[in-house]
Amino acid sequence: MTITATAALLDITDAELFYRVRDYPKALYDTQWRSAGKMKEVSNGVFSMVLTGETVNPDSRIDPGWFDFQIVGLNKGGGVVDRTQKIEQLVIYRINCP
Repeated sequence: MTITATAALLDITDAELFYRVRDYPKALYDTQWRSAGKMKEVSNGVFSMVLTGETVNPDSRIDPGWFDFQIVGLNKGGGVVDRTQKIEQLVIYRINCP
């Protein structure tokens, strides 16, 4: 899966993606939020990251599970400028896709 985001603020010079996996379909059990790392800047203010099943920490691999994520915009010094809403219950994580 490729996630791409465009910064809405000029102060954002970097972006980091965070994720968690929640049990599907009820979403009663959550794993902790984890960093997938910094996203690659593909053009001025546009950040992208390719995620694979191996990107998900083994302790977070709930099959099936909701793959929730949030992108955090950072300034030159690494400080948080802004963040997206939590994107929840949009993507289903599976260890072996059909």
